[in-house]
Amino acid sequence: MKKVMLMLFVALFAIGLIGCDSDENVIEFWTPLTGDDGAYMDKLVDEYNDQSDQELEIKHVVTSEMYTKLYTVMNSGSGIPDLTLIHADRVPSFVKQDLLEPITPIMEAQPELNEDNYLEEAWNAGNIDDVQYTIPLDIHGSAMYYNEDLLEKYDVEHFLDDDVVTFDEMLSLEVALDVGDYVVNDALLS
Repeated sequence: MKKVMLMLFVALFAIGLIGCDSDENVIEFWTPLTGDDGAYMDKLVDEYNDQSDQELEIKHVVTSEMYTKLYTVMNSGSGIPDLTLIHADRVPSFVKQDLLEPITPIMEAQPELNEDNYLEEAWNAGNIDDVQYTIPLDIHGSAMYYNEDLLEKYDVEHFLDDDVVTFDEMLSLEVALDVGDYVVNDALLS
């Protein structure tokens, strides 16, 4: 029964499945959310828990340094949360380390959880080797800024010919830059 109720909760929060190491009537859900995001997640969890027909309780655990703690509990085999919220760029690594379970059973039980109901980029971020591991919660916009003086310095004003400077164009400069000149900080790109 825990899996069925878990499916309903995952539909609300779009998170990755980690494992099960806790009380079978409590779903432990880790997030790094604080401030307004944390308060809103607490509200959603409380609304879910207040439903009289729910057999399971969700326990929202706000965890600072969440990734460090996740790796620690996963390696120890103890204290592993049932669910967690992770960034899209971490999904391939988590899958490679066998830290996520596929969400196929959830998708089968809830057919509305399918790629047609999400932005392609958000949905595909959780798909590794044609297996879906996550359901998107949100998507962040990205913007790139460029310095026209540096485009001139490196003789790449032609990047602007189509009025679009792409990441690939900018990254092509990485090896040619003088010390102190930088391209894109792609740490948040998946």
